[in-house]
Amino acid sequence: MARKFLYFVAFCIVLFIAGRLALTFYPEQLSRLAFEPSGEFEAQPAFATNRYQDQAMWLARPGITGDPAHWAPPGAPARVDPVAAAVFFVHPTSYLAKRHWNAPLDDKTTNERTEVFVRGLASPFAGAQELWIPRYRQAAFGAFLTRKPQAQQALDLAYRDVAQAFDAFVAAAPADLPIVLAGHRQGALHLR
Repeated sequence: MARKFLYFVAFCIVLFIAGRLALTFYPEQLSRLAFEPSGEFEAQPAFATNRYQDQAMWLARPGITGDPAHWAPPGAPARVDPVAAAVFFVHPTSYLAKRHWNAPLDDKTTNERTEVFVRGLASPFAGAQELWIPRYRQAAFGAFLTRKPQAQQALDLAYRDVAQAFDAFVAAAPADLPIVLAGHRQGALHLR
């Protein structure tokens, strides 16, 4: 029995070394293999012009309580006076699957991962008077690893959603507040 266990441990060590060598010599190819969507790009129509009036299209906005951006760790001091600003934050890529070039809005795993990212990345902006974070059909992580035309199409679709959300934000945000644009990774790319 002990001999079988030692063989198993030796096999695991050899497997780890082989994997590490493969990653050392072929990092880009293996990353593309692991994350690049294999299917064709699925063209999707633009949202209706009033789609972002629906609160369900936002992770955070005025009127939504318990959003992930206002999360604070237990024992954290309470926020004091809000900063007079309207923040438009676009979250980073949280869709790692290979099934589609763009994340479906109802993908449970992606939505859970997005909420974790928003807790960590957008919570510093929770002190703003208004914080707006849209849901959008983000490009898959694999779209950043290839130069295929499908990747640019996926990014264009995601940008179209963000631009439409921004238009809704500008229309609803108070005119007397300064606007702050913030994003991370894919979100920053779309804002730029």
